[in-house]
Amino acid sequence: MIKEHISIVVIAYKDKNLADFILSLKKNTRSHHSIEVFDQHPIDHRKEFEGIDECSYDHKIWDDIAGPTIKRTEKISNRMHNATHICIITPDTILSPGWDIELLRLSRSRRAVFSGNGKAVVSNKDIFSLSVNYLPFNESTKNQFVTKNFIFAEAEAFHNIRMPDFLKYAGEDEYWTLSFMSQGYEIYSVPTHVYTDTMYRSIENTYHTFSAEHNYNIVVDLMHKIGLDEYKISASAVDEFFEFHNIDPNSINRLPYATNDVSYNPYNLQMHDVDARRFIAGTKAVY
Repeated sequence: MIKEHISIVVIAYKDKNLADFILSLKKNTRSHHSIEVFDQHPIDHRKEFEGIDECSYDHKIWDDIAGPTIKRTEKISNRMHNATHICIITPDTILSPGWDIELLRLSRSRRAVFSGNGKAVVSNKDIFSLSVNYLPFNESTKNQFVTKNFIFAEAEAFHNIRMPDFLKYAGEDEYWTLSFMSQGYEIYSVPTHVYTDTMYRSIENTYHTFSAEHNYNIVVDLMHKIGLDEYKISASAVDEFFEFHNIDPNSINRLPYATNDVSYNPYNLQMHDVDARRFIAGTKAVY
């Protein structure tokens, strides 16, 4: 029998007290696990993580326009063949003691992805997007909706999907949902007592230099069954999603304005290999 190992991927954007969050996470996790932390923040907190067992730390400057989503997908790709289970979380989540034991038990009985806290109510936020609210519920219930702030599944669930590395924030929940459903996975909520969602979304509540709506219109197209094959989304999964939530797909429209960042990363330009001398190279003294 293969020993169960959970690879926990923590994605943080300008979050405070990240080291305390990780220490609490380790204290409340009972099974064999490892933690990979990605911290997009003005300050490199590497020293705070020295001495924390089975924990790696990766830092990126806060205003890098690549955003945290690409790192989320990168770390999943790196770990999905070396662990039996993957858990993706953000510091919005406060996990209860033994949370992992309950989810491992639930995952053994069904081919499912676990995401969200309670019973999901999905509705139209406006004419361009969806919103979700969670009602307290003490049992795991079929929700057919993924929230990027907490995803728990067998590592195998990630093997055949097209990772959302082309997104930066908006549309990621819907894309994960359609991707898992296209692979035959059902999406269940986590019982309310397993974790608390503080509902603080740092990207939504702090200034960021990247476009959160980058490539969002691709997700809208997928919900209208355009370009499905390229992203490994099935038409039946799209139909099932909208039928389950009783939403008309025609009520969701493409954003009517430019949403994408530039196609290059300014931090990769050679000019960043030169320090402040680039501003004074042509200065002439006057005596």
